[in-house]
Amino acid sequence: MMVRSPAVRGSVGIGSRKKASRNGVLLFVFVTLGAGAAAGFVALATTTLSIGLQTLAADFAPYDYTAWPIEAGTLFPPVPAVHKVVNVYDPPPARPSWPAQSHSGSQGGVPASDDGATDDSAPSVGDS
Repeated sequence: MMVRSPAVRGSVGIGSRKKASRNGVLLFVFVTLGAGAAAGFVALATTTLSIGLQTLAADFAPYDYTAWPIEAGTLFPPVPAVHKVVNVYDPPPARPSWPAQSHSGSQGGVPASDDGATDDSAPSVGDS
């Protein structure tokens, strides 16, 4: 049994691919914009109709503007006040921040003067 290969009836050129791609993009744009326009029109029509129906219903069932307002106490009974003692703690005192020690020109945390001698007049940490 012999299988025949299908006959090629035409060749697809480069120009036809660009045209097909462009037609697909235009179709997508028109379908998207058309669906948006249709949805907007439906929304406009339904809101207009619902407002008209509300106006008609208001004519047949008018609101009584002479009615007294409902007191909230009838719906929500008063609740007694709750007294609680709340302990608020102060945050712990901040840790003392020591000045950063410079690696050049300092000896043991005591700042050095311009001539390299230490300044002994600076108070130490433990002195009060």
